[in-house]
Amino acid sequence: MKGRPSNVITLPQAVKGLASRYVTRSGGQWQPETVALCMALTLRNHGTVEAVRATARRLADRVCLEQQPKLKALARRPTNLGAAKLNGVLDEDVVPVAERIINRVCDLVGIATGVPFGRAEPPRCHMKPMQLHRGKWHCQHCSHTKPMGDKP
Repeated sequence: MKGRPSNVITLPQAVKGLASRYVTRSGGQWQPETVALCMALTLRNHGTVEAVRATARRLADRVCLEQQPKLKALARRPTNLGAAKLNGVLDEDVVPVAERIINRVCDLVGIATGVPFGRAEPPRCHMKPMQLHRGKWHCQHCSHTKPMGDKP
């Protein structure tokens, strides 16, 4: 049975044909625009630290050599808090780092320059934000759930 491995990301032809607006010393398989697109889709669809780490892990071998250590550090969870800078990125810093990647690439390419990439606020229940779990919003206090696409 011929099948595509589960960790392979296939890009649309329109994205593959983009010419980069800048040159890196070591050209990677994917340009920074593609990495920013993958991070933006991950934040929009999942919005979790685990999803961003998994995306960074899958992309780390496909980017230029200069960016590989940064993506690998983003993919790793630090083992001790004292050496967090050496071992990986803390959980509370993962989403802001991904947003910074998206904003820098968009500013460089000229897409929505100066407009920060922002995630939508989660819906609220019992005056507290709901948590995202397996594609649904779940209340922290009761059994209320909402599908991902519902507006708050």
